[in-house]
Amino acid sequence: MRIPRIYHPDPLTPGMVTNLTDDGANHVSRVLRMKTGYSLILFNGSDKIFNAEIADTGKKKCVRPYSG
Repeated sequence: MRIPRIYHPDPLTPGMVTNLTDDGANHVSRVLRMKTGYSLILFNGSDKIFNAEIADTGKKKCVRPYSG
């Protein structure tokens, strides 16, 4: 299964918990139908990408980056 890449404009650090943007959360929940524990890749336009995991399936999809 391919791991989706989601744009996240805020700075990211491994271990932090952050909410996706409205567009990102909508895409993850309604289009991809991802649930808690699913993996995704976050990028913010810099040269770094972050592997992340959905930590909470609330309205904004809380994610936890775990490597950069």
